[in-house]
Amino acid sequence: MTGRTDRSDADDERAIVVGGGYAGVTAANRLARHGARPLLVTARPHFVERIRLHRVASADRPHARVPFDALLRPDVELLVATVARVDAADRRIVLDSGAERPFGALVLAVGSGARTVSSGVHCVDDESHAERLAGALRDRPDAVVTVVGPGATGVELACALADSGRRVRLARAARLAADHHGRALAARLTSLGVALLDDDVPPVAAAGDLVVDATGLAIPALAHDSGLPVDDRGRVVVDRSLRVHGVERVYAAGDAILVDGPGTAHLRPACASAIPLGTAVADVIARGRPRDAVPGYAARCLDLGDGHGRVQFVSRTDRLLPFAVGGRLGGIGKEAICRFTLRWMRAGAPSPLPSWPTSRTGALARTTAGA
Repeated sequence: MTGRTDRSDADDERAIVVGGGYAGVTAANRLARHGARPLLVTARPHFVERIRLHRVASADRPHARVPFDALLRPDVELLVATVARVDAADRRIVLDSGAERPFGALVLAVGSGARTVSSGVHCVDDESHAERLAGALRDRPDAVVTVVGPGATGVELACALADSGRRVRLARAARLAADHHGRALAARLTSLGVALLDDDVPPVAAAGDLVVDATGLAIPALAHDSGLPVDDRGRVVVDRSLRVHGVERVYAAGDAILVDGPGTAHLRPACASAIPLGTAVADVIARGRPRDAVPGYAARCLDLGDGHGRVQFVSRTDRLLPFAVGGRLGGIGKEAICRFTLRWMRAGAPSPLPSWPTSRTGALARTTAGA
C-alpha cells in the first residue's frame, strides 16, 4: 500500500492521541501515568491556552502559548503533523504528508476550532483569529467594538476590551436576564461602560464598528472525512465509555464529541469537560474495560476585567446553585483555576473521574478561603 510504514508489534499496540488541546494533552499524560508510551499528534508546535485568548485579543497578553516541553510527561512522544484521515478498519492514521502510523488504540481529541466568518467580522476561537483581532484594534484605536453573543467568550471579551479603554457593545444581551448569574454579569458589564443591546447586531457599516462573532465554535472535519459516525454538526458519536460507535479501539474526547445516551445533555465545550474526559478515556484504554466516563461540573468561572471575576457554583449537571464568588475574590478564584488547569494537565489529572467535581470544588474553596 502506498505510503505504508514498516510496522512492528510495538507500533501496532501503541496508543495514539490526535489533538494537542486540553483533552489530548491530558489523555496522553494519563496514558503515560499508566505505563504506556503514547504518541501525541498535533498540528501546532505548542499548546494554546484558549481560556486566555480574550486577553490576547485585547492586547493584555502577548500570546497564550505554552511549550509542550512544559506540559508533556517524558514518556509521551510528540509529533507535529496534521492527520488527514483515520483508517479505523486497518488501525492507522494517515498524515497530510502521506505517511502512516499504526495504532493499538486511538483517541480523537481534535477539539473545536476556527470558524469561517463573514468578511470583516472577527472572532476569538483560535490563536490566529485572536491575534488578527488584536491587530485590527491597534489599527483602529477609535472604533467601537460590537461583540455578538452573551456566552462566556462574549462576556469575557467585552469585559477585557472595556477594561482596556475600548467602547464596547454586547449584542443579544437580553438573554442575560434569564437567571441570577446572567443578571450579575450584566451588572458588571454595565459598570464597565459596555452598552447592552437586546437585539442582534445593528447596522454597523456606516459607523465603521469592529464586529466580533462570539456565538460558537467549529468542529473539525476529521471524523466526518474518515467515515466515522457523526451528528449533523460533525461531532463524532461515542458511547458513555467514549468509544466511537461501532468502531473497535477508536475513542474520542473533548469538544468534538456527542455522548449518546440519557444524562448527557449537560455536557458543554469547555476545558472543565475536556480534562476529565481526557482522564477518563485514558483510563478506559489502560484498564481495557468500559466505564461511565460522563463528567460533572462544579462551577462556571469567568474573567470580568480589572482583576474581577465570578465563580458561579453549579450542580454536577450544570444547574445554577445559589452560591457565587464575585468581585476581586472571584477574580482570584478564576485565575487560580486557570493555573490549576495546567497543573491537572501536566499531572494527567491524577484524581479519578468520579471525584472530579468534588476535588475541583475543594481546590477552589481552599484557594478562595486563603485569599
